[in-house]
Amino acid sequence: MSRLVPSILPSLVVLSLVGGGAVAQMPCEVLRIENPLAPADGAFGNAVAISGDRMVVGMYGTGVAPDVGSAYVFDRDGASWTQSAQLTIPDGINGAYFGWSVAVDGDVALVGRRGDGQLLSKGAVYVFQRASSGTWSQTQKLVPPAPEAWAFGWSISLDGTRVAIGSKGAGSAGPKGRVFVYELEDGQFVLKQKLVPSLDNLSDWFGHSVALQGDRIAVGANKGGTGRAYVFDRQESGTWVQSALLLPPDLSSADEYGYAVALDGDRVAVSAPGHDIPWGNHGGIYIFERDPQGAWQQAAKLSVFAGSTFPRFGWSMDLSGDVLFAGAPEDGEIQMGAGKVHVFRRIDETWTHDSVLHGSEPVFNRWFGNSVRRSGDWLAVGAPAHVSPQWGRVHMFSLAGLPTLSGATIALSNNAGGVQPLQLGACQSHAGDFYLILGSISGAEPALPLGSVAVPLVPDFYTQFTLSQPNSALLPASIGQLDPWGRAYASFELPPASPPSTIGLTVHHAFLVLDQTTLALESASNAVPVTIGP
Repeated sequence: MSRLVPSILPSLVVLSLVGGGAVAQMPCEVLRIENPLAPADGAFGNAVAISGDRMVVGMYGTGVAPDVGSAYVFDRDGASWTQSAQLTIPDGINGAYFGWSVAVDGDVALVGRRGDGQLLSKGAVYVFQRASSGTWSQTQKLVPPAPEAWAFGWSISLDGTRVAIGSKGAGSAGPKGRVFVYELEDGQFVLKQKLVPSLDNLSDWFGHSVALQGDRIAVGANKGGTGRAYVFDRQESGTWVQSALLLPPDLSSADEYGYAVALDGDRVAVSAPGHDIPWGNHGGIYIFERDPQGAWQQAAKLSVFAGSTFPRFGWSMDLSGDVLFAGAPEDGEIQMGAGKVHVFRRIDETWTHDSVLHGSEPVFNRWFGNSVRRSGDWLAVGAPAHVSPQWGRVHMFSLAGLPTLSGATIALSNNAGGVQPLQLGACQSHAGDFYLILGSISGAEPALPLGSVAVPLVPDFYTQFTLSQPNSALLPASIGQLDPWGRAYASFELPPASPPSTIGLTVHHAFLVLDQTTLALESASNAVPVTIGP
């Protein structure tokens, strides 16, 4: 790589004369969050919830007895997601599967526990709240409120002060599925209603999936033959009433219709991962819309040819406006069980297949797409890795499609030294391109214009140092080539006993992307700060 430095540096001298390339506005993997206990197992990423600048990731096992499970909270600062808490429970047992389901909204997080030591587990949901100090603590444990409630917490959907909890039942020999609606009152969730479907049969698994938004709830019941889906609306009296049974005409037995549901306003998406039309076991997704008269009509059916059998298309979904993300975690086109996420867009009232997302470094049974959640310009995709020796991870995609530098906003000690790990994500379209990390101690604004590219650094002597001395001891791996997914790793490493003049400095770093053939500047990332204290 040292031979590359003389080649790149002259191109940077004339950067102001080189036009920047257009940036593709498509989802771009910019960060990968690994299982905090890696290389241990644990299905980290089996469940993901994201709201604004906060994300909760479930990891229902640890691979080490007593295997209780846990959940992790991550907070976003700029383009960086940093773990801020680990959520655990005091009454866990081996096989509790705590972390099976998760939900978050603001300073409230809910985590489902699937097992309680019985053959037909009743389950529970734990409520955690964040104090002004930033500390998370358990404030409530919700248990099945009815004798027939089993697998309580299998699914959770939280919207503001209201939560819907699915209790899918225990099969032909056990209780029927139910959904329980709670509302937050004086800091505690209070049960308001138990939802019962119009077709109330054993083994339907009503509550296997649930989506809540405002005064509407969509519920999936993926067993009982073809499976079913329902819509409930809240009346002015506060009572929830079933307003629709969503049942397409082309279903067949074992389609598992209702496995996942997604809701946005007057639109509901329902998946059938086992559906056979038009391709056997390839799955399908049905889009329903509510007309002005209040009737729900099927508006579209989405199908894809996966290139492998039983990809479990629609295993997870996220619907936001005219964009639908659908996970197919067992898709084996690249490797068996590597997984994909399909992106659909509604354009001129027609839903079209827009693109396919692959997680970086796809491997056997990674199950990328097992969970998928969007918030704003961020998409989180869980890949829990169900088979050893792999471990789970969460892949973070920027929907803005821009190169992103991620690194925890931390303070390093001038005396003790320290390391700020950095992840570079420049989109797969930049695979094989070169990158160069530059720095500044004078701030990130105003940005430095280089042709049509704005580099968010105020140039100073440290900028010149990082430009002329790449791969220094301070910034090892500051110059290199992006991997096949357009990613790279680097770090800022402050040595112990650094000069006293560094105390109080805030150092910013950003990276440039240069075409692998012409070395022309194509784009620049955001800036990431690190402060230096005593």
